Amino acid sequence: MIGLNALGVLAKWSGVVALCFALSGASIAQTASAEETVVKNALEAKFPKAKVANIRKAVVAGIYEATIDTDVIYVDAKGTHMFAGGMYDLASMTNQAEARGNELFGFKWDELPFDKAIKMVRGKGTRRVAVFTDADCPFCKRIEQTFQTVDDITVYNFLMPIDSLHPDAGRKSKVIWCSKDRTKAWLDFMLNGKLVDGKGDCPNPVDELKALGQSKRVNGTPALVFPDNRTIPGAIPKQQLEDALNRAEAQVKAAKVSQKG
Repeated sequence: MIGLNALGVLAKWSGVVALCFALSGASIAQTASAEETVVKNALEAKFPKAKVANIRKAVVAGIYEATIDTDVIYVDAKGTHMFAGGMYDLASMTNQAEARGNELFGFKWDELPFDKAIKMVRGKGTRRVAVFTDADCPFCKRIEQTFQTVDDITVYNFLMPIDSLHPDAGRKSKVIWCSKDRTKAWLDFMLNGKLVDGKGDCPNPVDELKALGQSKRVNGTPALVFPDNRTIPGAIPKQQLEDALNRAEAQVKAAKVSQKG
């Protein structure tokens, strides 16, 4: 949904489906900065039409991290082998490539256009999540059902119909946005399948939100964005949602304390 398909990225860039390949030769320098230059030159020679950037040492010795366009990859210091698709920290079971991609190219919570969201609050609404969602997506309906079982949550729904999958979702999104009570209209449709009457011809942010989602590598819905700037794709289970909500709010609170100190 979000992230890198290891085979697809190689096919996109070079037409060669493989996880390891020879890159352009370059002498190996002794310093980290020189090695970064070797890696950069080798990748640029292999992928001349792509943007190679963000090169740095990875957490694994002898491996460098880089981005090719908006995909995070890893390459050895000699510039001869590359692997793509993800690298996991087994202690936390987090995908390092995905985390780095979100950091560089993903959503920043404070920059989200909250005035263009359909807002739902349950309980105090202390814990927050934003969702890029499609009205006709069955997994979006599933996560909406999960939200109804969670206390103390504020949900910001950003309408992002995937036209290629759900050709009528854009119309329904606009009808819901143009209704008198957007939150009620959204929940009535997502939970009960009842679409409010209307033409959906008022000014609406649907096209703008589609462009925003696409610019942030969202190619499937739902995509959940949390206040710690972490993006999680899919209709995740309730416990995973609870954990993500708690983690995000804890990190936000810790950051505020650090700033005051």
